[in-house]
Amino acid sequence: LFVEWLGERRGRRPSSGGPSLRDLLAWAGFVRETQPRLGWPAAYVHGACLTFVDAMGLQVSSSRAEREALRAASVSKLVSLLPTHEQRRADLYVGTDTFPAFAAGAAPSPTASPNGGSARFGLDPFFVPLGGGAPCAGGFSLATPTPRANAFRVLRAMQLRKPVLLEGSPGVGKTSLVQALGAACGHAVVRINLSEQTDLMDLLGS
Repeated sequence: LFVEWLGERRGRRPSSGGPSLRDLLAWAGFVRETQPRLGWPAAYVHGACLTFVDAMGLQVSSSRAEREALRAASVSKLVSLLPTHEQRRADLYVGTDTFPAFAAGAAPSPTASPNGGSARFGLDPFFVPLGGGAPCAGGFSLATPTPRANAFRVLRAMQLRKPVLLEGSPGVGKTSLVQALGAACGHAVVRINLSEQTDLMDLLGS
């Protein structure tokens, strides 16, 4: 139902221009991976946010307000498809956008695992294991609204243990965000710049 609704919002017929099989498998894979921790309603909502909603408007010319309005309508539609007793947004970890309403000063941070396992890093409910290095701030604040929301989205995507593609115009902070997350959770970040002139020798050596 959500996929059909989304196609109609984008001006497409449900029978054409729909999501790819890869998109649907990614959504199902996210639900399977996170449902034991989140419960199926939150896993369902965040799987759709990861796969469809977060990237809305990035491929076409649209204003920030238009993108925010489309994401808000999409979250509302996803919530409305749940049973009535499962529609409390705080329990789903969403607000009007694809992330929750954070408390003032909230930021991704190291925390102990609730079951006594290894320490982890993240922002409730999405966490990744801490690396072997010493966590540090890295000169980039993850507590300000936009970096915090984007960090939440990246942490959500990392639950699938697959490569993550960040889309956006040059200079908006994609690399800085990844470097800040790496520094904050003690993981080394390796930066490789690729272009149309890059060949295998540059990556693998002679």
